[in-house]
Amino acid sequence: MKRLFLGGLTLFITCFLLGSVTWFGFEKQNEKLNSVNKVLDSKDIKNLDVLTENCKVLIKAGDKTSVRYKGKRNLDISNHDKTLKVKETEKLENHYGLNYNPFRNFEDNLIITLPEEKLNELHVSSKYNTITVKQLNVNDADFSKKHKNGGKVFVNESKFEKLRYKGLNSAITFKNSEINNANIKTENARINSENTLIQASVLLVNNGSINLSNTEIDSNFKASAKKGDINISYKEAPKNTLLKLYPFHGDEKVNNKHFVNQKIGNGDNILELYTTDGDIVID
Repeated sequence: MKRLFLGGLTLFITCFLLGSVTWFGFEKQNEKLNSVNKVLDSKDIKNLDVLTENCKVLIKAGDKTSVRYKGKRNLDISNHDKTLKVKETEKLENHYGLNYNPFRNFEDNLIITLPEEKLNELHVSSKYNTITVKQLNVNDADFSKKHKNGGKVFVNESKFEKLRYKGLNSAITFKNSEINNANIKTENARINSENTLIQASVLLVNNGSINLSNTEIDSNFKASAKKGDINISYKEAPKNTLLKLYPFHGDEKVNNKHFVNQKIGNGDNILELYTTDGDIVID
């Protein structure tokens, strides 16, 4: 009886493994992926409008205007009135329900390349995955991450004359960039920057910290963190800055030795900072 049981168990395991390999191999062959590689005429594009569901988005500078996508959804591309519109549809291409196949565990990707000339308007909205902007020069930009499971936003080596960002749980990070006339607001996520110039802007966080490291010395802005700290350090010794610090339940710590009575020079560059439950630290 024991031999019969072991023989039956061995046969079952063997058949199960062979069936699984056959099924997964069949599904891998028939997995419906949508691949797009399209080059467009750069002269006809002054604005970009991007709306995605769950793909990683990279928008970067390059020689030609192109759209590349690989993922499980359809991609709608249109160019009208000098506005390039790229939309990832909500409907899945493969029509599957629950995902038991490990071959499907990959991230969809969208890469949009634009020429280095200044872009007039940029609008990007994404539900879940990350948004990365690299080496762009934009007159007016609007980013939106309103879903509770939204990914982070990264802005690298870019310049914005005007910027709006609204995120629910999605942190935004600026690196080696120039940000002017910005209105940046997050509900439960940080605002970060490194080696960045921030001018005539407002930074608001409800629950989270504002961390600005190696800040350019000509920066001037207002910032508020309701439940979190504000930490600012300078790239070089500031020369013409006035600090207006208002921590309600917290401490103000001006560790930068160049400030005398929270002022340097004429104080033309004003940092007006507020916290409700958090410290304000200037290094």
